[in-house]
Amino acid sequence: MRQIDNYEQFCKAFVGDDNELKKEAKLLLFVQNWIIRILDYMEEDTLDYSLKKMVEQNADKMSNIHILKDALSSIVDDSDLAFRHLNKNMREKIVHENVQMPVYKVREINSYGLNWLSRQSGRTIKQKVSSAGNSIMAVQRRMSLDTAENRLFVAFAKELYEQLNTKLESLGENEHRQIDEEEDMRDELAVFLRRDDIAEVRRWENLPPNNTLLSDQNYKKIWHAWNEMKKLDERIQNDFDYIGNRLATIFFIELLVYFREILKIPQTPVEVDYDEYNVYLCEKQLFCLDGDGNTVLISQDNNCIYLKSVKKDIVVEFERNKLIIRVSKEDDKEYEVTQDKIYPYVKLIATKLGVGTPNTNSIVQQKEAQRFNSIVVDLFSLHPGYIGDDLSYEKLTERLLQQRYTGNDIDGDEREYYVPCDNTNAIKMISGVTDTYTIPFAVDNGSMEQMKRLAHMMENYIVTDSFTYVFPDAYNELQLSMVHKAARMVYRRVRNVPLSIGTAFKFQTTENFKNNFEPGDFLLVVNLIDDEVTFTLVAGKYDEKLKSEISDYKGIVWERHPTSTTLFKDEIYNNIIDLLTKAGCAKSEKVYKLLGLDGLYDEVDKLSIFFGKEWFQITSDIKQVVEQFKLNITDAITEFIMRNRSVVSGANVHIISLVDNLIYKGSIPFYSIGKQDVLEGCKELERLECLSDIPLWHDHLPALAIKLMYGKFDLIKNARVEPRFEEKQSIPIMGTFTLPKKCKEYHFNLVQDENARKMQYEAVIKNPAFPLNHDVECNLMMTYQYGSEEPYELVFVPKDSETSGFSEAKVKWFRLEKYAIEDLEAPDFPTKIPWEELYRYQGEDGNLINVFDVLEDEFKLLNGGYYKFNISDTFMRQDKDGMWYGEFIFKKDGEDVKIQWSERNWDRDSTPPQTISEISCWIVPNVYEDKKKSEKRYRISNLWEARTRDKLWFTNRNGGHQCIVNFNYDGNMETISIIDQKFDIPDRFHTGINDITFEVRKLPNGNLQAINIHDENGPEPLKKFKAINICEGGKTPVPPSFFINAYYEKWMKTLFANNRSLAERECPPDFQKSFVRSVNNWLNLFYQYREPKHKKELFSLISLAARDIGKDYYEMAYKVLEMYQKWRTRYSI
Repeated sequence: MRQIDNYEQFCKAFVGDDNELKKEAKLLLFVQNWIIRILDYMEEDTLDYSLKKMVEQNADKMSNIHILKDALSSIVDDSDLAFRHLNKNMREKIVHENVQMPVYKVREINSYGLNWLSRQSGRTIKQKVSSAGNSIMAVQRRMSLDTAENRLFVAFAKELYEQLNTKLESLGENEHRQIDEEEDMRDELAVFLRRDDIAEVRRWENLPPNNTLLSDQNYKKIWHAWNEMKKLDERIQNDFDYIGNRLATIFFIELLVYFREILKIPQTPVEVDYDEYNVYLCEKQLFCLDGDGNTVLISQDNNCIYLKSVKKDIVVEFERNKLIIRVSKEDDKEYEVTQDKIYPYVKLIATKLGVGTPNTNSIVQQKEAQRFNSIVVDLFSLHPGYIGDDLSYEKLTERLLQQRYTGNDIDGDEREYYVPCDNTNAIKMISGVTDTYTIPFAVDNGSMEQMKRLAHMMENYIVTDSFTYVFPDAYNELQLSMVHKAARMVYRRVRNVPLSIGTAFKFQTTENFKNNFEPGDFLLVVNLIDDEVTFTLVAGKYDEKLKSEISDYKGIVWERHPTSTTLFKDEIYNNIIDLLTKAGCAKSEKVYKLLGLDGLYDEVDKLSIFFGKEWFQITSDIKQVVEQFKLNITDAITEFIMRNRSVVSGANVHIISLVDNLIYKGSIPFYSIGKQDVLEGCKELERLECLSDIPLWHDHLPALAIKLMYGKFDLIKNARVEPRFEEKQSIPIMGTFTLPKKCKEYHFNLVQDENARKMQYEAVIKNPAFPLNHDVECNLMMTYQYGSEEPYELVFVPKDSETSGFSEAKVKWFRLEKYAIEDLEAPDFPTKIPWEELYRYQGEDGNLINVFDVLEDEFKLLNGGYYKFNISDTFMRQDKDGMWYGEFIFKKDGEDVKIQWSERNWDRDSTPPQTISEISCWIVPNVYEDKKKSEKRYRISNLWEARTRDKLWFTNRNGGHQCIVNFNYDGNMETISIIDQKFDIPDRFHTGINDITFEVRKLPNGNLQAINIHDENGPEPLKKFKAINICEGGKTPVPPSFFINAYYEKWMKTLFANNRSLAERECPPDFQKSFVRSVNNWLNLFYQYREPKHKKELFSLISLAARDIGKDYYEMAYKVLEMYQKWRTRYSI
């Protein structure tokens, strides 16, 4: 290629006779135009740019076919508005000049004027002035354009004018597509430079920018354009030198544009660096999915592009303007790249990959936002449905889905990107990289930042003055306040309505209401959210005044009662989660919570998810299973009505399901309605509110209380309010609350009714008067405001404000996750072990241990209780201290086990009899003995060949069998003695044994003896148990060592580490059942132990499982606190 060194050469190449140089210049123009077009698509106020958006916008070639821009065009575009503004509004400064002027015009004279006057002829001032023609040298003030910023502005205008002249003279006749705007700019520059008033503006001397150049938005643009213009030659030089890299970048993106309808390309953040000509994707490799479900890899590295599919691999390399295509098992092909051949070559490469061809070459047009005066929206759906001014129901084709993407930016620093996923056909879900949010997920996680972004995403599609959204009844007011706050940033007037109320107003327009519903009856609205079914009672109360104003609806005023939830985790897991897992979904539970049943139904063949190694596609098979999935809630409804019989009081109940997947087989009337019906009910509510000032529905606020160490302090209980927007309503609170002394601030967890969703908020009280020097008793004042950003306002008012030091303290509500714990000292939290690893947990000696089996064996021992044995006819003898010990065989759980006992393990409160015949005891396995027997074992697979005598076995002096054999002892051949009584089952010994394993013990005389010998062809030895807490007949107390020992404490801590709960899905069902059967016996140990030390140690162990034990644990905790109080009193702690 011929060299183009600067911008002037670039322009003149278009009118020169050198065709090769002209071809190079056209290619450079295309390269510059391509990156400038990419930048033009990026909105200045958008921090993040997504791959989906860039690909779709870059697909629109026709809108740019008449406009080819080079680097100078970009400067003109960026500075055009700023130049036009400054042309009329240049900054001025006041200058002082010494000018000879008539006396009557003089307003100020300085020392220079006095010196001048002194040099005039005459003795007096009058004579001197007269001699000067009645004029005098005086100070004149005027406005001047000669400022530092204007010097730069004029210099920029001159430079730009010259460059445009050069360009237009060269390209004017050849490239008409880009000239018109630049000709207008040149003409304005020419007029500007001929102005008389800028003649006084001196030359710009490349000074550092002043405050005006950096702060004024127009001068700042000129400063930026000036610097860009200085880079023109350098930019041309770089584009020429690195033309191969530039073309690789263009081809890489254009391949993605071509593949956008063939492959599913995951949404990814994109950054564009104009100076380096870099389109940066956070992922070095793009994992795409073709129509056959196979992965296609696409990546770029400098001047090379790599494409890999199941059919073939392709490497595309650029050597300056030469394109080399290397296809596996084919000869290399080389092509010359020109401006006109770029897109055909892109198609050629894509065709060679063989992953399909696009059906159409359609362009996704930017969807314009729909405008309404008033709208009702199902905001909590993935694809929100809505009803606008014309009362027709529509559903967004786009989804309210947003991702927070963590990765390295274009400079290599880690940062967070926010990427919209509203219309992409593929997303990534990779731990530590992406966090995916829908409206419900943002609310559940308390992510206000994501909530605001999702609300702005909604604004892209719906613009309205009055925005009403419906919400699932399971959400409380504190959670909804976040939604309301985010919506208020987008829409002027925001209201919310519970789904159950929308359901009620739709129901009252039906024939079933007219024929079957009477005042005093109840609606029971049931809904499915994740793995919970929600139950909301809505009472139909009669209002005579309303009956007279609106006669159509029997005078019914609806009263919503607090919502209860019932968990159906197993049913959802077995039918939906398990299905998603089998379909290849690596994070099936999270995907289900994100999309819900409606999302799984709507996203068929529209959304695929990449988990880092594998893909998951939402197929029609999943849609069919979702349609066929039915959840029987008959028993749950019966239980709910029984639990709320005091509310229902024998009235008729009508059940309405909001999802088709719930079925009921009882005798109560059961109806199903959809989300569209709910929205129509909200519209009916709006219509009726225009006809009457009487509140058409009331709300019973859910119970809310401050959690105490024991019990709770009620804030809201049986409170009935009217849903009046922007109006505070007082809620009386009974009793007083005492703030304890010496606290800098107070944190109180909030709790709701046990059947409601868990409350994840706390009340925080701060005041300059804290910490208090004494306990202060306070009255509590509370107000409620429906649909507000702060629905509850709670104030602590001391009964005696004079002595308390403060007049009132207002409560702030925070999510529990916001509690400041950074400054608290704490050890590093242990790593959470996956459930599946607990089946094969590696012990200290390297052995694999089933933690569930170890603990379940202990539960079985505990549940089995103590044993009684008659040992009068069993083996027993005395040790050297005269203590009796022995062993016997006992059938336990259908198999023989060996019980070993000793007087040394007698219960401390009883005395062994002279003759031991019948004993009561607890038995535990010899786990410590087994642990000691972990030394190295040796094997002799053929005793006969290893013998040292003609006969293998001989009789020793004790009358037993013995043999002496050779074996390899750690690399040396040694002899060892094998004795029949050293076998693990001596009774099963016979002289035909030939294959053994054993441990080695070295005798004092230096000889080696085999111990713990096992016949590899014989049966396994009997399990050994140890008798403890032995007494003579009768009941024997539980031994403390049952759970208070290092061995079982280790495995309890291993199992329950990281606040693990047995209620989690991955916990083995058999172990859950074993725990439930054993928990009462386990807790009883605390009350049976006699020593406080044992109680304390057992309590520490039980605390690990507090979540699974429940309220019985807190009763035990109270006992421990009482014990602690006694210790404090006794020892003056």
